[in-house]
Amino acid sequence: MERNECATILDTLDRYQGSEKIALICGEEELSYRELVADAKHIARGLMAEGVKKGDRVLFSMHRRADAIRALLGILYAGASYVAADPDWPRERLDFVEQDARTVFLMTDESCRRLREREPSSWELPEVRGEDEAAIYYTSGSTGQPKGAVLCHIALVSPFLDAAFDELAWETYLVNSKLTFVVAGINFFTAFSRGKTILFSTESEHSSLDLLAAFMERHHADGIHSMPSVFLRFLENPSFARAFSKLKFVVVSGEMILPSVAEKISRATKGALLIDYGTTETFHCTIYPYRNDEKIHMGNAAYGTRLHILNEALEEIS
Repeated sequence: MERNECATILDTLDRYQGSEKIALICGEEELSYRELVADAKHIARGLMAEGVKKGDRVLFSMHRRADAIRALLGILYAGASYVAADPDWPRERLDFVEQDARTVFLMTDESCRRLREREPSSWELPEVRGEDEAAIYYTSGSTGQPKGAVLCHIALVSPFLDAAFDELAWETYLVNSKLTFVVAGINFFTAFSRGKTILFSTESEHSSLDLLAAFMERHHADGIHSMPSVFLRFLENPSFARAFSKLKFVVVSGEMILPSVAEKISRATKGALLIDYGTTETFHCTIYPYRNDEKIHMGNAAYGTRLHILNEALEEIS
């Protein structure tokens, strides 16, 4: 998709809504783009029938299954935004997020099933713009009360338009991050914006490296994204290391990466290593294709952003 054509996440999906290309593989389910978009729009109309309006917020608390992606996209097609939550969070944390974000609907495995079983309707879906709110991701709360970071559509769109992804030959992107991490959302939309296939690990695959590795090999995973420390731990598993060696690209972010760590990860795969700098609950700053250099470079500013470098006195130096 041309960058100037894409203002929302939904713009990218609508481009492929008639395609029989596989958009999502999760467990035993394989959904084409046509099926995924149709299911998402059906859920969106169900939400509207339940009283969800454009600009409302929906608490999104689902397990790792294909329905979770149907529902997430359905929320967006309804003109609402999703508030990412984990169904395994303590009840008090879920209650806090629900009240703090002022959500109007709770999307769970059961409510999604109920929406999917509704009779088809002809509700007209709202127009969604780039500046409309798309998602809220909450911080862990490790330094105090969890805080919600609000993202509009264009903020989620910009990261996946990085040209670095267009310079690679790939077809599948493994998403193994928790749905409460913005990385998962960015990974979904990075693939969907290019008509690629998402490999979404199930709960059991997410919990077992042997099962995850088998899933990767069975469906020929091309790319994966996580923190450097996670990859170092995962690579101790021989099955995962074998699957990892066949990837075409690896993205690391979320923590500092030393040259020795970058070299180790790079040598573990035949593919490209992309270092994503500055990832938070809201955005990322730069992306750098690692080339076995002794130094880790900051890289180029993410698409649609301008990079400012400050000294310790917060004075701009570049």
